[in-house]
Amino acid sequence: MKLPVINIAVIAPTGAGKTALISTVCDYIKKKSNMADGYTLEIANKAAAELNTFKNQLQGKLAAMNIEFDAKLIKGTQECTEYMFSINFEANGETIKQPFKILDIPGAYINKPYEYENTDEYKKFISHLNESRILWIPIDTPILMETPSNQTKGFSEMQRHTANLEDFVRQWAQFAAKNNVTDYCDFVLVKCETYFSQGRTNSNNQCRSRFDESYSKLVTAIREENTEDKIACVAVETIGPIKVNKAQWTDDGNCVVNYTITNTTQKIAGADCLLNDALNVAKESAEVEINKMRLSMVSEAKTLSKNKEKLKKDLQDNIDNATRRKHELSNLYSKQEEAEREIEKKKGLPLFKVLIEKLLKYFFPSWGITTLEELLEKKRYTEACIGSVEDEISRLKSQYDEIDQMQVLTSNELEKVQNDIAGIDKLIVHFEKLGNRTPNSIYYHQL
Repeated sequence: MKLPVINIAVIAPTGAGKTALISTVCDYIKKKSNMADGYTLEIANKAAAELNTFKNQLQGKLAAMNIEFDAKLIKGTQECTEYMFSINFEANGETIKQPFKILDIPGAYINKPYEYENTDEYKKFISHLNESRILWIPIDTPILMETPSNQTKGFSEMQRHTANLEDFVRQWAQFAAKNNVTDYCDFVLVKCETYFSQGRTNSNNQCRSRFDESYSKLVTAIREENTEDKIACVAVETIGPIKVNKAQWTDDGNCVVNYTITNTTQKIAGADCLLNDALNVAKESAEVEINKMRLSMVSEAKTLSKNKEKLKKDLQDNIDNATRRKHELSNLYSKQEEAEREIEKKKGLPLFKVLIEKLLKYFFPSWGITTLEELLEKKRYTEACIGSVEDEISRLKSQYDEIDQMQVLTSNELEKVQNDIAGIDKLIVHFEKLGNRTPNSIYYHQL
């Protein structure tokens, strides 16, 4: 069984870390693909399986052990790319798949949407955004933290586009409100190792304070459009153990961040928090599917019962009518036999021909037959009609029996639907268990 795809939209300006985030999530999925918790994670398309360009570029930079990142370090995404993964469960002897689709977009769509709004790729992005139950907004944590708080110097190019982001998040929240669903928005702090590694509580709190200063308008915009949406700030370590040394601001508003690298192993801490929100959405989606299946099953059962009774009534009426015709024909045949016997008795009597005519006129006044041969012909025809009606009655009774057999087959189909429902019920139990594992993690903060 395969449940409907759940869309995940990723929006941020160029260089904010969209591809880095998706790469980290896919790495997490690969590493957890054989967990023995009653479910598996699966990379489900070639693009996601081969998402290594960012990682290779990053590992090359990490080899120096002391690097600088700027917005031009990694070439931005040039077109929309879909990444698919799924969460798989075994229930009632079959695999239930919950697929997810992530869309990575060019950051230029956020920087300068007016330049792309008439292109097919941009329209594809908008359609995906509107239909997404989950929204990820990557935020470059070092730039967030190292921007001077008075913002009099080198105001980040990325943060200049929060007004455009606000338009997109409002549209996303409006679509959710229109469809009466609860969606999830995660502001994802990437490259956050300096501020969110375990035990750095003070930096963690400072980071969230700076997030509130810079992104509170976006949080407010979502709440204004849909109070039911769930919003969180989620930190995801996308590089490895690092320390931010300093940040230098260029004249064009870009921030060049100098890091000390303590280990070249890319980390994935915090990615599980994003997947927990995905599990919560999957749980809600599965519940919707169960309700649809139950309503469909009830409706099908009612329709089946109604149609069955109507078919049975129509067939019974036809059987009754055919039985009456057979009774009438049988009576006629008996009368014809009686006339034939009377004629046999009068053979050899004077005026035999006249007597036959009178006798036949008595038995069959409107037929106009006058001879024994004509009577015998009518009798053969009546006998044939009786045989035909008997065949019709037999056929109608067979159809009547077939209706009951159809009911048995449909009941089997309904039983399969009930089994599917039971399987998704078990799936929801898994979602409830897995979707609430890390709400108090330092990497996850409900807003």
